[in-house]
Amino acid sequence: MVEPVFHERITLIDGGEYMEDLFCARCDAAIGLDWFWDLLIARNEGRRVGEPTIDDLGVTVPCCGAELTLPELRFEAPVGFARFEVSARNWTRHVWDLSDQELAAVGDLLGHPVTQVHAHY
Repeated sequence: MVEPVFHERITLIDGGEYMEDLFCARCDAAIGLDWFWDLLIARNEGRRVGEPTIDDLGVTVPCCGAELTLPELRFEAPVGFARFEVSARNWTRHVWDLSDQELAAVGDLLGHPVTQVHAHY
């Protein structure tokens, strides 16, 4: 099943159980998911349930103090920050990943680069 999903605010599109760690894009230090989840909870006024939304993508990383954006952080498995996603469930195609050419074609259609996020909940 393939369906478009629209979000009112920028939302974290994560891989569920595939999310293992994240690293600084500047110094490559491991930052850890605890720091990331604490940041999202703080930016969601203490909410721990529902979709983690983000109004401000700017962040100062704890390792080297660099000012980056959340999409610049390097996650062990890809994540996205988006107001729109295409969700495909129970994929019947033999090849799970979309090719680089397919992702580029979708990005060209949308006028914005796209990221493929595998999720398991």
